[in-house]
Amino acid sequence: MRILIYGAGVIGSLYGALLAEAGFDVSVLARGKRLEVLSREGLWYWYKGKILTAPVTVLSELTPDDRYDFIFLTVRENQLHTALKELRANGSPRIVTMVNSLETCDQWETVCGKGRIIPAFPGAGGGFDGNVLDAALTPRLIQPTTLGKTDGTEKALARVFRKAKIPYAVVTDMHAWQLCHLAMVVPLADAYYAAADPGNAGKDAALMRKTAKQIRENFSVIKQDTYVTTMTFPLEYGVKTLNLYLYINSQVMGVQFCDGKGSAGSNEPGKATPYKATLTINSDIPTQSFETEGSSNGGGFFAAIKRFFDSILNFFRSLFGAK
Repeated sequence: MRILIYGAGVIGSLYGALLAEAGFDVSVLARGKRLEVLSREGLWYWYKGKILTAPVTVLSELTPDDRYDFIFLTVRENQLHTALKELRANGSPRIVTMVNSLETCDQWETVCGKGRIIPAFPGAGGGFDGNVLDAALTPRLIQPTTLGKTDGTEKALARVFRKAKIPYAVVTDMHAWQLCHLAMVVPLADAYYAAADPGNAGKDAALMRKTAKQIRENFSVIKQDTYVTTMTFPLEYGVKTLNLYLYINSQVMGVQFCDGKGSAGSNEPGKATPYKATLTINSDIPTQSFETEGSSNGGGFFAAIKRFFDSILNFFRSLFGAK
């Protein structure tokens, strides 16, 4: 299987390295200084305290007849339409848009061609230490790589992720997922940057109240029929299945693992929420870590992010009395 990574930033480089190491034929399309670095040194990345070189082919251009099974589009949102216009002339059947955007697939396909888009969102983060990639996947329960359901082609992409041991989830409506994701993540990111000590942000009651208020306000402006109501995780090695309930515009805003007997709406106490899904946790696959072992900066960035999310989780656990 041939895969093209269009965009050689942190996200593109990480997925390119993971897919190449899993045995796929991976090419990376780069431009500017990043192209110079990759052409000269290759795709270097940290892994367990060592700098490795991913077995990828580096490209400076894409020809119309150069076909790939999947093209991963890992560019900034303001570069998206330019990239899609270039890909319109290429005959590759599927484009995986790993971009944070409020636009819909229909809008993108008016640019690149009907039926080619698989909408997605990366579950990863990191940076570069000089010319060396220092990045990692986020844990499955926090942010797996998320795919939007299409005509079934996403199943082939899911098999690719399974082989590369990349945690993933499939949602029925990716546009709705993006809206909900931004409604939740933007206030959390604001809290991270506003906190005097991000690692202990959850202990700042005033900041948490402000964050919770913003999340509630964000969800209140999203139409109810756009919410994500189902999410499918890989079940091949499933060990434990839990019920997941999404409460909307209620006194118990958010996602809970519970019996679903909370408040379905702001004036509906005790009425069960209609937004239910199941989550299967796979304990047979090693849990991804925020920290990259032996990275040159000691995993400081990921450790800080992990401490931040841990503090947030502990805060919400204290609110709901969870153990």
